[in-house]
Amino acid sequence: MNSRAEVTTRYAKAYVKAVKGDKGRILDEVVGVTGWSRDNA
Repeated sequence: MNSRAEVTTRYAKAYVKAVKGDKGRILDEVVGVTGWSRDNA
């Protein structure tokens, strides 16, 4: 579980700094890594 928290924390920091076009790509990566839906990501 810790690894999932580390991954989501890293992506969350990148998401905050990203421009709109990159936010979709980051969400797609989070969905692929965690298996969550985009709503939950």
